[in-house]
Amino acid sequence: GARIVTHLFDATGCSPAGKAQGGTRDPWLDECCMTYDDMYVEIIPDSSGAHVRPTMAKLALKTMGEDYVCIITDASGESIEADGLEINISEDGELCGSRMTMELACRNMKSFTGADVRVICKLASTNPAKAVNIFDSVGSLEPGKSADILIVDEEFEPQHIFLKGRRV
Repeated sequence: GARIVTHLFDATGCSPAGKAQGGTRDPWLDECCMTYDDMYVEIIPDSSGAHVRPTMAKLALKTMGEDYVCIITDASGESIEADGLEINISEDGELCGSRMTMELACRNMKSFTGADVRVICKLASTNPAKAVNIFDSVGSLEPGKSADILIVDEEFEPQHIFLKGRRV
């Protein structure tokens, strides 16, 4: 019944399987999840690669395809403006969330994967809506759906915002 893998490649790569015959290793959580049909995966693409290394984000998009990868921010409410960091580090020096806005996460994912704006927008809107079963009301521009629209430029800088069809 699982549909979504949260935080793909983020602190899940410590396989206890070790080496098997011939020096190979068994697949672990991330790899196993990527073999299931209709499984969505969430990626947190901070520019430093603290959550997901850029090559792993590219691997996920290439293997899962543009229909099943979701971009998320893991933002915890702190602003990036304080010190310019996209990530939060605990007092113990551990990664604990991000400060990214969605447009920054989209910009990073585009940089990591080379995907075009159309694909990146799909990863940030359509796929997450489908993954959590609310695509009937959000996630694309169709009659009868919420008219919450963010228009961005090629660098994902917000140009116009519409909430319920009204420009704000």
